[in-house]
Amino acid sequence: MTSALFPAGGQASAAQAPSGLELQVQAWQRMLAAQDAFKDWAQADADIQALGPGTHGWMAVLKTDGRTVGYMVIHAAEEGGYRLGEYGVGPNALFDPASLKKSLEENGLLGTKGTPYTADKLYFHPFAAVWEVRIGSDLYWLDAKTAELLPFDRSGWEKSRALLSVSKEEPEPFSESVSLHVGKTFDPYDKLPWMTGEPTFDAGNGEKAQTRLRGGLHLRYVSEPYGQDVLYALPVIGFRQGKNGRLDLALDMAGLRFVPFRELARLGRFYA
Repeated sequence: MTSALFPAGGQASAAQAPSGLELQVQAWQRMLAAQDAFKDWAQADADIQALGPGTHGWMAVLKTDGRTVGYMVIHAAEEGGYRLGEYGVGPNALFDPASLKKSLEENGLLGTKGTPYTADKLYFHPFAAVWEVRIGSDLYWLDAKTAELLPFDRSGWEKSRALLSVSKEEPEPFSESVSLHVGKTFDPYDKLPWMTGEPTFDAGNGEKAQTRLRGGLHLRYVSEPYGQDVLYALPVIGFRQGKNGRLDLALDMAGLRFVPFRELARLGRFYA
């Protein structure tokens, strides 16, 4: 697999002063590591990687003793500095090369001798983040979080890609926590309100979602970023509220994935 277009920044060496981006990542890391859900972040090293063309963004993969414990997606702020987008906990970071290779093998795309391939990262938003893989003259697309093969041929992808654009709206500033709640996960497909015509859940500005989650009630999130070709139905199981009012909801998607509420409201809909 090649990664020439997306070089890893990594930690600064002992002879180099940390960059502004590295210092900002460290500050967010300390902020989150103070809470139990992120305790494994406390001593983690951040490998900072460019996120792909057109994004003006980076991904920091957090590792402790070589074990992945989380990730952050960082965006360049228009006025200078950086904004934290989505972030996640656990071993399944976005754009994990090992998960990609395993999925390619399981889908029979690499053959028995390990066919060579190249893989590029494409990040439009949390639910349109994909590996674009070239094997010989063939192209394939896999979800960046789950490494699942997406149902596109080349013409289908071009049509779907036309629906996508990198968001011009910056994430809200990130601040210390006021509250953090993580409940139990559940199967979002044990009922299918998006198929049976049930009304969506009005999450308002997010307060109704928090109340529902605190009460232990189920909340589902559905997004169709590529039109009718792909539907994500995910359990919402928690939230993090910042001192400045920013609300991030926690979805169970191959591990906990915290996504700003404002972004979720733009990209999909909620169901009870």
